[in-house]
Amino acid sequence: MELDIEEVRALISDLGREKGEVHSSPVAKLIYEGRHSSAAISLLIEALKDPDAEMRYTIVHILRKIEIASDPVVQALTLTLTDSDSSVKGRAIYALAFLGQSPEPVIRTLLQDLRTEDMFVREEAAEALGYAGVTSSEVIDALCEILRDEDPVVCFSTAKSLGRLGSLSKPIVGKLRGMLKDKNYKVREGAVEAWCRLKPKPPDLIEGLRGMLATEDTYVLELVEYWLRKLEAE
Repeated sequence: MELDIEEVRALISDLGREKGEVHSSPVAKLIYEGRHSSAAISLLIEALKDPDAEMRYTIVHILRKIEIASDPVVQALTLTLTDSDSSVKGRAIYALAFLGQSPEPVIRTLLQDLRTEDMFVREEAAEALGYAGVTSSEVIDALCEILRDEDPVVCFSTAKSLGRLGSLSKPIVGKLRGMLKDKNYKVREGAVEAWCRLKPKPPDLIEGLRGMLATEDTYVLELVEYWLRKLEAE
């Protein structure tokens, strides 16, 4: 059952009054469940013109979550990159990246966010770059560098992104092989995670992991053993 257009219009209007968590809003719940139509999407896009910045932020967030990269959605989000409110603009940048869109302003902002002091921003930026699909040397180098991040969650998201991008870029595979021997155990951990997530799997992956079983680093050893069990069971 699709959302009735009047129902969508009413729910969007309610968003402006709720001022609550995006995920708890009725319109968000219904749309996340897949009850949306092209007409409903059009209403959401139109709501991006609302004078309330919080409303615009919420709509951008919902457009990202429904993961529909149609031309109207992408065009609307691209226009939102010029929004007068920085938080709305920032959310649009991430929405475009997660939808696989990568205009220059999006990639530039994500690269800058990798260097922020806020670990949550770094983690989301690293993840978004993986979805954006850009494999320039600048992006690859930045992601490989942040595998050295002090926060394990940031490292994990970075590893996933490198694994996702690895199928598109041979240089990533070479860089990861070199990082498997890095002196910093956190870098080795991140490199193992990313290397094992590459698709298609490198032909020497299992042999390379077995060669790391002699490591004295218990954290890296546990990770290597985990991936060997997982890969050999496939």
